[in-house]
Amino acid sequence: MAREFNGLSIELGGPWSFYHDFWLAHDLKVLESLVKPEAEINSGETLWVPLLIHNDTPKTKQVTVRSDTPTGWAKKSENQVYRVEPYSTYPVQFTFIAPTGIGPVWQAFSWNAETGGEKINDIQLNVYLVQPNGPRQ
Repeated sequence: MAREFNGLSIELGGPWSFYHDFWLAHDLKVLESLVKPEAEINSGETLWVPLLIHNDTPKTKQVTVRSDTPTGWAKKSENQVYRVEPYSTYPVQFTFIAPTGIGPVWQAFSWNAETGGEKINDIQLNVYLVQPNGPRQ
């Protein structure tokens, strides 16, 4: 079963999108509300986050995507404006470098999108930051 999108939206891509589609295809929709998007990374490593911008409208849209990053993380990719054609999906990528010297700790990343001054939607990813070879809690 393919997902349908209404209007403009953003979502996490990559494995998060795959599992969302998998749950729907196997009638496991209940998992969508039980399992929130998360990742784990060692301090000092690079975190890659793919996003998908969906435009299910008849007009080309200019979509601005902004990330809100926890303190201490370095952005390797900046906020940008993307041209998304009608009835299409545009993949984008964000990369961040994790801080060193902290962890284990959960931290929240979020992204928001807008077009023409109108907010589209927000998404969040919880990231567990650990010290290499350190204790997990």
